[in-house]
Amino acid sequence: MNELQENLHSLLDYVAHSAPSHRFLPYIVEDINAMMDELDKSDTNSDKLKKLALGLGIFISDDFDFSESEIGTKILDVVNSIVRSK
Repeated sequence: MNELQENLHSLLDYVAHSAPSHRFLPYIVEDINAMMDELDKSDTNSDKLKKLALGLGIFISDDFDFSESEIGTKILDVVNSIVRSK
């Protein structure tokens, strides 16, 4: 498991078990799972992965208070690490 996979897995665990309830959470879980599925492929499409991450970042940013919360910050940190990866 590489670092991005570990970050996504850790984020998914946090969202599922520790994050305060929010209307975005079901969609966030869905997006994280889609990114994990893409990373699990032997021929990962990095462009698709980055698009998924960017979409999640835009979605999170729709609610400023949420994006500035602990969970929002954690999500955006992972999104940024994906977007910046090669």
